[in-house]
Amino acid sequence: MRIIAGDKARHPLLPPKDRTTRPITDRVKESLFNILRDRLEGARVADLFCGTGSLGLEALSRGAAIASMIDRDRDAIRRLKINIAKCGFEGRSCVWLGDAFKAGRHLAGKFDIVFIDPPYPLSRNTNGDSSLGKLLLDSEDFVTRRSVLIVRHESRVSLLDSYGGISTTDCREYGNMAISFLEPQSHETE
Repeated sequence: MRIIAGDKARHPLLPPKDRTTRPITDRVKESLFNILRDRLEGARVADLFCGTGSLGLEALSRGAAIASMIDRDRDAIRRLKINIAKCGFEGRSCVWLGDAFKAGRHLAGKFDIVFIDPPYPLSRNTNGDSSLGKLLLDSEDFVTRRSVLIVRHESRVSLLDSYGGISTTDCREYGNMAISFLEPQSHETE
C-alpha cells in the first residue's frame, strides 16, 4: 500500500494486519482520484470505514485541506495513526474510533468529498431502511450542494437512484468492485 501522487507520492503506508480490510488497488485509486482531480484542492474530506487511511491520506497528499476518518476496528485506527504520523498529516487529520454508519455523530461541519467504503456484507442491502441507506439519507446533514459522495461496493450491488436529496450520478465498475458517485440535488442548501 502506498500514496500514489501529490506531496507524499510513493510514500508507503502500513497495510491492514489481515484480510478483514480490503485495500483499494492502485489502479482503481488512481482512476478514482483522476475523476476527483478538480475537486481536491482545499477540500474537506470525510473517509468513512477508512481502514488504514488509504483514501483520506491520498486526498491529503493531493491537496485536500483536512480529512476526518472513522472506523470501528481498533487495529486499523492504530495503523491509521501511524500512517498519519509517517506522512506528517497530524495537523490536517481527525480520527475517530466508532461506527461509521452513524457518522453524523462524529463529523463536525460540512464536507466536499465523502468516501464511504463499508465492508461488502454490510453494503449488499441498499434500500433506504438499510444501514447504508440510512447513512446516505443522513449525509444531507454533513454535505453541501456541491459535495460528492463516493460509495465502494460489489459490482453486483446497485444503489438506489436517490436517497432523499442525494442522487446517484455515476457508477464505474472495476471487476467485482464498483464505485458509485452521488451528489446532492441542486435545490439543497449549504
